[in-house]
Amino acid sequence: MTTARPQRGGIVCGVDGSAHARLAAKAALSLADRLGMPLTLVHVAPVRTLLPVASLPADVDPSAYPRSVEVAEVQAAESFGSLSSELDRPDVARRYV
Repeated sequence: MTTARPQRGGIVCGVDGSAHARLAAKAALSLADRLGMPLTLVHVAPVRTLLPVASLPADVDPSAYPRSVEVAEVQAAESFGSLSSELDRPDVARRYV
């Protein structure tokens, strides 16, 4: 019987601008280098609107507001900018959701 080997996709590390996230990102980079795997840094931004969510109709998606996307991009840039310069490598992907 042949068993399937797990696919090796890479290392994913969440970052939020905190000191703990900076340490985790450095550890993830070290691990990715040792294993020869790609590293993806991810920042998850909360959905924000200029209106209180309670005032929106129930069928409206708050993320549909362009300002929410702009705020998420700024927060992601701040989180990624707080990381060590050793993470500024072309092989380290950066994503935000």
